[in-house]
Amino acid sequence: MRELAETSKSVAGLAMYLTVHQRASSGYVFLRWRARAAGGNRHLPAEEVQKLIAGYSIEHRRWLLEVDAEASRLNERHLRGRDVIRELRNQVARSKPHLHARQAKD
Repeated sequence: MRELAETSKSVAGLAMYLTVHQRASSGYVFLRWRARAAGGNRHLPAEEVQKLIAGYSIEHRRWLLEVDAEASRLNERHLRGRDVIRELRNQVARSKPHLHARQAKD
C-alpha cells in the first residue's frame, strides 16, 4: 500500500495521489485518493476520481485505472485478512484450553 501511494505521488502533472490511511481506533488500513491542490488536500469520492481519470491522456488514464484497481484489490485483501484474523481469534476464544497436568519426575 505504501509503495503504491509513494508511486502515485511521484507522477508529475496529476491532480490526485493515493494516500495510506489508518484508523487508530481499529487499526484498519486503506488506500484513498486525495486531490493535490493549493490550500489543502481533500479526499476524493470515487465518482470524482473517475471523472478526473477520464480527463487525462490515454497513457495516464490506463496507468491511473490500473493503480485504482490495484488500490481496490489491496483494500479488499486487507479487509479479508482482518476477517480471517477475527475468525481465528473467535475460534481460539471458543476453544477449550489444552493444558495437560504436569507429570512427576521419577
